[in-house]
Parts: sequence; C-alpha cells; structure tokens
Amino acid sequence: MIEKQHRKDKKGEQTGGEKPKPELSINEEFLSKIEKIKETPKLPINNLFIAVQFIGDRNIVRFGRNKNKFYISFGGYKPKTAREKALFLSVYYAFIYYAVKDKEGIYLTDLMDNIGCNRRPGHGYLQAQKEEVLEMIWNVAKTEIGVAGDSVPKKIKELFPEIEDRDSFRINIFSINIIKQFSEDMRLKDVVILFRPNFDKDLINFDRDNEVLKLGLHEPELKNLAIFFSYGKNLKNAKKIVRTVKELLEIAKLEIDRIHPERTYYRLVNILETLKHHGYIENYEWEKFPPKRTRDEVKRGKTTRSNNNWFENWLDTNTIITFKRDKK
Repeated sequence: MIEKQHRKDKKGEQTGGEKPKPELSINEEFLSKIEKIKETPKLPINNLFIAVQFIGDRNIVRFGRNKNKFYISFGGYKPKTAREKALFLSVYYAFIYYAVKDKEGIYLTDLMDNIGCNRRPGHGYLQAQKEEVLEMIWNVAKTEIGVAGDSVPKKIKELFPEIEDRDSFRINIFSINIIKQFSEDMRLKDVVILFRPNFDKDLINFDRDNEVLKLGLHEPELKNLAIFFSYGKNLKNAKKIVRTVKELLEIAKLEIDRIHPERTYYRLVNILETLKHHGYIENYEWEKFPPKRTRDEVKRGKTTRSNNNWFENWLDTNTIITFKRDKK
C-alpha cells in the first residue's frame, strides 16, 4: 500500500511529500503478515474433531439422536494407506490448533516440519513431498459438517455461530486458500496456506501436554494408534481401553499379512512396545493369548494342537491397553 498520497503537477513532476513506495500486491500483503511457525500443534479434544479418526471406516460420521442429528462428511475422500490417514489427521488437527492460536496462515514447509514430515539430512523437502502434503490440504478443505435431522443441535449452533438462525445447513470446517512460491527454474519452493475457521475458536479445548502430532510420518501406523490412545485416555479419563487385535489393526491401518502372519504380529508388538516406551500407554496384554510368542511358535507353517489357527484366534482376541493414572 502507498503510505502517503501524492499528486503530480501538469508537467508530471511530483509535488510535496516523500517519494511514494510501490504499491504491494494482494499476495505481498498476505505474505508480509505470515510469520514462521515452529510450534508443535496439540490435539483438540472436542467430540466433533475426535470423530475425524473414523475417516476411512466410513464416509460420513453421524452423531446424536432424533432431532439432534448431525454429521461430518469427508467430501468423498477415503485414505487408502496408513500414511494417508496419519497425514490427513496431522494436517486437520494442526489447522484447528493454529486457527485457535489466531494464525492467519502457515508456510507449507513449516507445517511439514511441525507434523513429523521427514527432511533429507542437510536438505529441504523433495517436490514430491510438498505435493503430497498440498494435495492432502485440499482433502482436509473438503471436510464439512451438516445437519441430518430436523433442526440444528444447540451445541453445533454454539460452535458454528454463522448458522445459528438456520434449521439446516452444510458448511466446511475451514475456508482454505494458497499462494504458491516458485524458484527461478519454476520449481515449487514453498506455499503459504491461508485458512479461516468456520467455528467459534473460543470453544475449542486442547490436550496441552501431548505432542503426538509431532511423531514422524515415516511410522504412520504407530502415529495413528498413538492418536487413538491419546484420545481414549484423555476424554474418558480411562484406566484402560479394550479392543480386539483386528480393531487395532484397522485403526492403525496396518495391513494383515496372512501369507506371513508372524510379520503382522511382530509389527503390532513393536508398535505397542514403542508406545509403551514413550509413555503413550502403560502396558498391553491379550486376554486369551500369551503376551509374547516365541519366533518358533509364530513361524509360518508351524502348527500344533495348541497353536493351530493361532493367527485367526489372535485377531479376534481382546487387547487390554492400560494407562498411567495422572498424579494429582
């Protein structure tokens, strides 16, 4: 913007005042307001946002009963892999956190740093990495909330004040725009992501002591389970969670390998041991299955009366996940 107005005489000479500064473009004005953000986002603990974990299990997540029905739609997007799910959740929850923190936007590379993307040692991100996250941002942008019943529930009216006077609605969680920055050789250098929340920021609460969103995306199955366990512990003040092995594999999006079943077993064990080591869980055990199997017992083709069909039985076995009780 021109800081001071100037006028010219008939000869075209400038009269009075200082030399005008060149007017900034809209892009430059936005960019001048965007600061570098190096802060790990926290998990929002409002029920509405927790439900996003169900992405992949169903296209629409429904809440409430009778006249208080509403839903979250993912715009037709369904993650195919554990990485896609972990990346979607990381971007989605990060936007909520930064929006509540009154950030108008964030650089793509800052976002990637803060949600566990892997830089090449001594280098920046590859083009493919930037494009992967950018595409996921558009998937997040398609997420919307709507009413499935006859009227808008009171809690939703409070959270989305713009729809307070309507009986039915459908609205995106965020409004998102981007400004791309290119290098001289026209390679994507960075992107400024501008986002505006369509919800009341003052009503959002966070798990402030948890930095699960910083976990690396190179282990997406671990990250998906860490997010699930973090919510289970925090929201219900739970001492334990009970899920079948098959359910945990679905939450993590860990593929079942029936040709080499021992690989699935040890992969889940390694994830649970890692989460235990880092304090996300206190312990885990299986109700009707030994906590640990020897490699000989789980080796493909090894069958006895005691372990025949062990893998299918294990998939249906309840896993008991326990948490440390917070000190008061």
